[in-house]
Amino acid sequence: MPPPSSVPYASFLRYSPRGTSPSSVASRGWVAAVKGDGLYGRMRAIDVSASKLAQELSRYTVLSDCLAGGVLVPAPRSAPQYGGGLWPTKRLCEAMVAAGVGTGVFPALRRTLAVQKSATAARGQRPTVRRHYETIAVEQDRSLLAAGTRLVVVDDVVTRGATFLACHRRLSEAYPDAAVCCFALTRTISDAEVGGMLDPVAGVITLEPLHREP
Repeated sequence: MPPPSSVPYASFLRYSPRGTSPSSVASRGWVAAVKGDGLYGRMRAIDVSASKLAQELSRYTVLSDCLAGGVLVPAPRSAPQYGGGLWPTKRLCEAMVAAGVGTGVFPALRRTLAVQKSATAARGQRPTVRRHYETIAVEQDRSLLAAGTRLVVVDDVVTRGATFLACHRRLSEAYPDAAVCCFALTRTISDAEVGGMLDPVAGVITLEPLHREP
């Protein structure tokens, strides 16, 4: 199966990796707290995010169209998962289901070889869609899925979308009868400032050339 030329995605929040405004700086702190499963006040940032997402789900069709009734599939980390180490997207999926978003968590995707983290890679050095695809394996357990099940790949942050394209292809190959879509808690706004973080959108990630709109 060739890689998809494009895949739809939805996201909930936005953040600026380089902005200097107070809102942009705060957005980076929030993303760091989510990625590290850190505290936000007295609660974990992941749990706050999931609770807020559940509150807003019915207000935004771009979110409910993607997430309602879906089985959540955590995007794999950049390195293989060993033992009980933190897997932020799995924690996020579990928190989302606990808050009433999604019908269950299916950790079907796993990293077999480490790749460079996109967030820390220099321009031009981020892993390609092919590299992501080659280093991701999929667990096959058709007994967990009914006909027409929607599988939602969930990531904490989407930048260009290479991981989503690779995960979409892997799941579509393993579960051809399932509908596959992608959801990012946060999308990157590169080289720009952000105001508030809340900004639900639906968009498209395109393979050639690799880019994301919006």
